[in-house]
Amino acid sequence: MTYIKSIQLFILTSITIVLTITIINFVIDPFQQYKKATFHKTVFMKNFYLNAGLIKNYNYDSVVIGSSMTQNFIINDIHTILEYKKPIKLPIAGGTIIEHYTVLESAIKSKKVKNVLLGLDVFSLKTSTNRLPAYLYDYNIFNDYLYLVSIDTLKRSLLYPFLHYTIKATHPRMNYNLMFQWQHNFKENDFNATKVINNIKKKSINLDSQKDQDNLLKDRISNVDKFLVPLVKNNPNINYIIFYPPYSILTYSKMEEDGSLDGFIETKKYIFQKLHKYNNIKLFDFQVANNITHNLNNYKDMTHYHQKINTWMLEKIKQNQFLITKDNIEKYSIELKNQTNK
Repeated sequence: MTYIKSIQLFILTSITIVLTITIINFVIDPFQQYKKATFHKTVFMKNFYLNAGLIKNYNYDSVVIGSSMTQNFIINDIHTILEYKKPIKLPIAGGTIIEHYTVLESAIKSKKVKNVLLGLDVFSLKTSTNRLPAYLYDYNIFNDYLYLVSIDTLKRSLLYPFLHYTIKATHPRMNYNLMFQWQHNFKENDFNATKVINNIKKKSINLDSQKDQDNLLKDRISNVDKFLVPLVKNNPNINYIIFYPPYSILTYSKMEEDGSLDGFIETKKYIFQKLHKYNNIKLFDFQVANNITHNLNNYKDMTHYHQKINTWMLEKIKQNQFLITKDNIEKYSIELKNQTNK
C-alpha cells in the first residue's frame, strides 16, 4: 500500500469513526439535548450535562435550584406544599453562584418560569468559577459538536438504553419525583450525632478559613451584585424564594472559632439590603432554627441534613416562618452568633 493510500485510508477511517460516534450520540442523546429520552429511561445523573437537556426539553413553570442542600426536595412535596404546578429540580452539588446563575438564565430563556426556589449557600458566593459545559447552555448549535463527538457521551449512549434492565423504574436515579436526590445512598442510622462528631474528628474541615476575611467579603459582595441581584431585578414576573440552608450548629461554631462567622453574617445582611426592596422575593433564614440545627441526629455530617428537613422547610416557607424582614434581620444575626457561644 502506498503512502498516499495509507493517508487516505486513515482519513476515511477517522471520518467514519467520528461520524458513527456523532450519529449514535445524536440518536440516543443520553443527556437529552435535542429531545426527551426515547431509547432509554431518563437517568438523573451527571447533572452538569443533563440539566441543560432538561431545561430545553421538559415542561416546567417552577425551578428548584441550589447545592446538595436542595437535592433531597421531593417534587410532589413542592407541588403540594408550595402549590407550584410544574416544578423541576436543577441542582448542582457544590455549585457556585455563577453556575446557578447560568442554569437559571438558561431556564428563563427556555420556558416561562413563574417561581424559583433557591437554596443559597453563602460559601457559593466566594468564587466565580464555572465548571458547566457552556456550549450546552448557550443555545448555539454550532458548538454542539463538543457534545456529539464526546467519548464520555458515547459511553452513556451505549449504557443508558440497557440500565432499565438492572435498575428499577422506582429507583431515585430513574424517578422524576426524586430526581437527583442522595438520601437513598444512606441508611437512617447514618444520621446520628455520634457519627457527625466522629466525622469531624477524622477530617480537617475548612469553611473559608484559609482566605483573608476582608477579601472574602469583597468577593461575596461582588458576586451578589453580579449574579444574584440581576436574577431578581431583571425578572420581576418571577417569584423568588431564597433560603439559607440549616447546617448543624457545629458549622457555625467552627466558623466562630476560625474567625469567619462575622463575615458570613455580614454577607447575609448585605444580601437582604440589596434584595428586600424588590416585590418578587422572599428570604428565609433556617440557620437560626435551633430545634433543627442543634439536633445532630438530623445530620450525616456537619452540613448535610436528612430529607425530612427539606420537607420541613417547605412547610415553614408555606407558613412564612423564618421569613427575614427589616424588623428581624438584626435579631436573627445576633441569635445565630449567640447560639455558637452556648
